[in-house]
Amino acid sequence: MMTRQHVLLRLVAWGLLPLITGCSGSGGSGGGGMSGVGSALSGISLGNIGGGGGRGVNGVQLFQAGATLVSAASVAEDDQDDLGQAVAIGATNRWPLFDKPALTKYVTLVGLAVASQSSDPGGNWVFGVLDTPDVNAYSGPNGYILITRGAIAAMEDESELAGILAHEIAHIVNRDGLEAVKNAKVNEALMKGLSATDQRFAVFNQVSDKLIEKILTSGYSQQQENNADSTGEKLLIAAGYDPNGLVKFLKRAEQRKGTGGGKLFSTHPGTADRIAKISQQIGSAKPGATNKERFTKAAAEAKL
Repeated sequence: MMTRQHVLLRLVAWGLLPLITGCSGSGGSGGGGMSGVGSALSGISLGNIGGGGGRGVNGVQLFQAGATLVSAASVAEDDQDDLGQAVAIGATNRWPLFDKPALTKYVTLVGLAVASQSSDPGGNWVFGVLDTPDVNAYSGPNGYILITRGAIAAMEDESELAGILAHEIAHIVNRDGLEAVKNAKVNEALMKGLSATDQRFAVFNQVSDKLIEKILTSGYSQQQENNADSTGEKLLIAAGYDPNGLVKFLKRAEQRKGTGGGKLFSTHPGTADRIAKISQQIGSAKPGATNKERFTKAAAEAKL
């Protein structure tokens, strides 16, 4: 099984973590951020994506003496980064990370360009690619986003990649993962007689297991998915990308599904309904960048 340390070591080895220097860490004042990487995405302004402001990892905070049973809601709020890492570890235990650092860097830069337009532009944004032909993408609390090799291989330009990443970024800023576990029922019998610290460990293990199952298997609710499409579309347009990026990808993915083309968005709602709603939202929005040549080069170098 891949532990959190293994995941982080892999990211360090591939040169990804230095890209996100300044994101939330162990309670510092933030870091140097992402200034200076804008040239890597010509035509798309990354803005001044900066340090994470010292949010830190709260981990296993102690409850005050005499506190009642630790709740799932308190764990969700206090341990967002740990929950996000749990989702990332759960995903990489099912599918290995794709061993192509250049592609991971490219996906990260595109993701940061979109995230810079979100309500949390200087957040803890971490992107990775899963080595599976399945077409899907996943996100965990506090900025952890994973997209499959199969999804990227099914794309034709950068606006499609940005559209998928925008959808997952929207799930995070909409706090869908946290809301999914806040009302989770915990097994109180397991925690009788435990200290506040041990209670917190027990509750975290229960809610993180439920969150991993929901994100990787059952998926979010129809309303949450529709909201993520809507918010994601706004981010896509604000970042300067072609507003039809996500629609183009979904249409092609729907055709692929009709011809038996592999496992497709198993955790997402009906594609036809999504296309109709997004197209209505786009309306007469102005065209944006597709960066097809740059995407084609990145995909070819990764030998997808």
